[in-house]
Amino acid sequence: MRVKKLTPVLDVDAIEPSLGFQKTIDVPAGDRLGFVGIDRDGVELMLQTCVSAAEDVRAVAGRARDPLRRQDRRMRTENRKLIDLVSVGPATVEDLRALGITSVGALVSEDPRDLYDRLCALRGQRLDPCCEDVFRAAVAQARDPKLPADQRRWWYWSRLRKGEDPRARQG
Repeated sequence: MRVKKLTPVLDVDAIEPSLGFQKTIDVPAGDRLGFVGIDRDGVELMLQTCVSAAEDVRAVAGRARDPLRRQDRRMRTENRKLIDLVSVGPATVEDLRALGITSVGALVSEDPRDLYDRLCALRGQRLDPCCEDVFRAAVAQARDPKLPADQRRWWYWSRLRKGEDPRARQG
């Protein structure tokens, strides 16, 4: 395997505003950010809170209650909002609005790759490809409110894009 890009994920106690860095990905964890991708002049970092990482480990290991249980109830309703979708945080909502997408219903007919390409053009730069994975997770949830929990997470789609088994445990 040839590594083309390596982006470190740093465990942090809390995600604070990062001066000079542009947020490319954000994933909420409750009322705070649990994961964020940031970039400045081609230097890319990913930050994940220790609490969020511990929740991910427990969920993967199957020792915890489904962390998406509360979100599952909201996903069954017809009046879902963009922010209700798993893997969609405030920055992604803003990106979608910039692309003219203001509702979950509007996502149903969208192509995630097209959304990513349009956002890159709008921003005037090639964005982290994980943005496309977030769009894939969002569109899949818009099309199927009962989408399996693992497919709601953006990294499921990252693994598919990279040709990996999305259900394989990463260790």
